[in-house]
Amino acid sequence: MTRNVGTYLYPEVEVLDFAGPFEVFTTASRVSKKLTPGDNEPFKVFSIAQATDPVQARAGLSIVPEYTFKTQPDIDVLIIPGGVVDKEHRELPSA
Repeated sequence: MTRNVGTYLYPEVEVLDFAGPFEVFTTASRVSKKLTPGDNEPFKVFSIAQATDPVQARAGLSIVPEYTFKTQPDIDVLIIPGGVVDKEHRELPSA
């Protein structure tokens, strides 16, 4: 069974925090294909953001998300990488 792994991208996301898990899951699928040809890949990895416009990560890296919240496939594993989240914290309702 293939598991869908979605990674949420947002402005100022840390590059290593989304790239590291991306590499782990895609490498696992690549190795699985070599060891068990013909079987389904264990992971389908994709990125998600509010829009498919490029997202500016830390240090200026620009990433184009594959899906939006409205167009994403079902997600089995959601990765929320670290980064600068000051804006998100300010927008949280007070308790």
